[in-house]
Amino acid sequence: MKPRYYFFILIGLVLVFGIYFIFSTLPSSTTNQGAGSASVPPTADLSQRLKGEKLDGQLLFTRQGNLWAWKSDGATRLAIGAGNSTVADTTVKLLQPSWQPGSGAIAYIRQDETFSDLWVVNANGSNARSLTTHKGKGQPRSPGYIETSLWAFAPSWSPDGSQIAYLSDVQTDDLALWITPVKTPQPRRLSSLAVGQGGIQSPAWSPDGAQIAVAGYDAGKPQINLINISTGRNTRLTDTNEGAYDPAWSPDGKTVAYSVRKGNGSELWLMRADGSNQTQIVSGLVARSPTWSPDGKTVAFLGLRGTGFELFTVGITPGGNGATGEPKQISREARIEAAGGLSWGR
Repeated sequence: MKPRYYFFILIGLVLVFGIYFIFSTLPSSTTNQGAGSASVPPTADLSQRLKGEKLDGQLLFTRQGNLWAWKSDGATRLAIGAGNSTVADTTVKLLQPSWQPGSGAIAYIRQDETFSDLWVVNANGSNARSLTTHKGKGQPRSPGYIETSLWAFAPSWSPDGSQIAYLSDVQTDDLALWITPVKTPQPRRLSSLAVGQGGIQSPAWSPDGAQIAVAGYDAGKPQINLINISTGRNTRLTDTNEGAYDPAWSPDGKTVAYSVRKGNGSELWLMRADGSNQTQIVSGLVARSPTWSPDGKTVAFLGLRGTGFELFTVGITPGGNGATGEPKQISREARIEAAGGLSWGR
């Protein structure tokens, strides 16, 4: 991993207020690590529960460096342990959980001090396994170790659940788009869109399996692009003044929800899959990380309220042309990590 990524990403993900600043002001062979790194330590407290408003299904998010699931009217921490760091006095963090279609498994990122890897675990917390190996070579914290450490971020499942798209800086200076099969990991780079300009953020695989929506940088601002799976070609969908990011497909594949930067905040918008009919649906909040309910009637997102991000939902009109009303706050005092993303499963 290049040194500039080490400082930027590590500080941004570890410090809560750093996360807020960055993400509210910027558009911003299988390796088994062993049972000890995949299981919950005996002293872990899984009894803590968050209470709030009721929603259907299960909504995954990141809180305090662990994976949580909101189910019915509350949330509990998932029984997935981070394990020990390769560097003393460093806390490993889990983030960016993503439900496999059908909710049979969860993909997530395990972040150590100077690297992160893509992991998959069964929905019941068993059989956690890594799909990438990004740990650096040599003595931890040495220049050579830092230089050879790499990153993985933002997993997104293929519709059939057999592959995962994710971001990595393998062989590039910026994050590029990669894909790997799950059963027999063989990562391949699909696109290097915007490498040298800031790279790619927030991949989201289309329900028909043909395209992946991403936020790709152009002239210092991210814009929503579609990358064709077969050809690797990209089509730009947005041209916002300050940047657009966090694309999320509706279950029917006809609509994309996304965030648009506005000053020091961000708004929530919808558009058709071809980029037409761009419509604002949420303003007055720093709105990030939209995700659709399985029935396509609701979008959940993270909104800044007080000193932290909370869960919100907003109803979507039939056909995905707008909102049915004002956003509804689901959590209270949860202080969810904005960089952790959201994923809504059954």
